[in-house]
Amino acid sequence: MLKSQQERKFDFALTLGDNFYPDGMFSPTDERWQTLWQDLYSPLGLTFYATLGNHDWHASDSPAAEILYSTTNANWRLPAPYYTFTAGPVQFFALDTNEVSEAQLIWLKEALAQSQAIWKVVYGHHPIYSGGEHGDNRVLIGKLLPVLKGKANVYLAGHDHDMQHLKPEGDLNFFVNGAGGAKLRASPAYERTLFSASKNGFATLEADNGKLEIKFFDTELRQLYRYELARTMTTGASFTKPSHWLKGSSSSLRNSHHPKRTHHNHTVHLD
Repeated sequence: MLKSQQERKFDFALTLGDNFYPDGMFSPTDERWQTLWQDLYSPLGLTFYATLGNHDWHASDSPAAEILYSTTNANWRLPAPYYTFTAGPVQFFALDTNEVSEAQLIWLKEALAQSQAIWKVVYGHHPIYSGGEHGDNRVLIGKLLPVLKGKANVYLAGHDHDMQHLKPEGDLNFFVNGAGGAKLRASPAYERTLFSASKNGFATLEADNGKLEIKFFDTELRQLYRYELARTMTTGASFTKPSHWLKGSSSSLRNSHHPKRTHHNHTVHLD
C-alpha cells in the first residue's frame, strides 16, 4: 500500500469495518492505537474514513472509542456510526451494517434523495450479495437494497475475506473487498459472480464527471480486475461497460476533472 501511494498519490482512504481484531479498541487512548494504527498507516499520509464491522462491536466500548479517536487524530475519521461526505463528483455514504436501524435507513433515504453528486457510493461492512463464506445477506436484501436501488451507483463491503464483483441490479454495482489482512477464505463463483479472487490486497476507486473506475490489486501491486461505470453526456443516465478481468498488469491512475482520487482499502485485519 505504501508503494502504491508513493506512485499514485491518492487523496484519502476508506475502511470497510473490522478495523481492529479481535475485539476492536477498548478506549480512545488504548496503546494499540499506536501499534495497530499509527505505526502501520501514518506513513501513508492519508486520511481514512472508517466504518464499523462486527469485530468492532465485540467490546462494548469499541464503537465509542473509535468515534472519539477521530477528535484527536487527523488521519482517522469516524464522526458517527453512519455519516456522509463529498469528494469531487462523488458523495460517499458510510453505514453501520451491524444493525440497520429504521433511523439509519430514514437518514440514508433522505441523504440519497438530497444528494446532487454525480456518483453516489455507499459502503459498509456486510455485503448484500456475496459468493463467499457468509453468502447473501437476507436482512440487507430486504431492508437496505430497496433504499439503494435507483439511487446509488456502488455498494462496497468487506466481511468475506476475498475480492468480488457481483452482478448489478440496474445501475447499482456490488463489490466486496475483505482481503486486507485476515486469513483468506475460498470464494467460489455463483450465479451473481462477475469477478472473484481469494488473494490479499486492496482496491482503488477513481472518478471524474464522466466515469467511475474500480480496480483490484494484490500485494505485489498486480492489477487483478478493472471495472468502469460511465455516464452519458447527453442524458446523464449511467450505464456499465463490460468488465475486464486483467492479470499481471498495473496501470497508473489519472485525474482528468479534478475529482478526488480515492484509495479504497481495508485497514488492519478484516472479516
